[in-house]
Amino acid sequence: MRTNAWIALELSIAQAWWAYYQWVLGGQEGTEPPVDNFGKNAIKRLVDLDFSFQCFKKATIGVQEFRMLSVFDVTEAQVNLGYTQYGDAESGGGYAVVGLWTWTAGDALCRLDNSFNWRPVQVLKFMPDECADPECVTTVSASKVWDVSLLAGQPPRVLPTEAFIR
Repeated sequence: MRTNAWIALELSIAQAWWAYYQWVLGGQEGTEPPVDNFGKNAIKRLVDLDFSFQCFKKATIGVQEFRMLSVFDVTEAQVNLGYTQYGDAESGGGYAVVGLWTWTAGDALCRLDNSFNWRPVQVLKFMPDECADPECVTTVSASKVWDVSLLAGQPPRVLPTEAFIR
């Protein structure tokens, strides 16, 4: 079974991860940016790292700015460690799992695991802008949650429009 999780990180945490990623790409010259082991392990689970760091918009949730990243082949326990490391965003912390999908080879769809709160209103804030005209000269805020990154052989995700709380 394969998995994909969308995680939301408070902006300063996401920026630290980006700095660490850039340091790794640059041949690890100079001082290593301070990133905890959870972050280093999560960065290894991003497929197409440049795209993963840039495909979603920044979003303000409550009073904090967040970035969303898509990590692959993680267990529920692994993504839950982020709550221990950074605190739950719903309580003022810097981390949230906003979706976890599972699939096996040959599946037509990725099923949303209801172990984590699905909040499409908040997730919508991270979606890239949509084209407002055929040439995409003008863009508007996204009107729905959509499959931004289907990587690692992932079939389309089930993206319910209603929220649920576990």
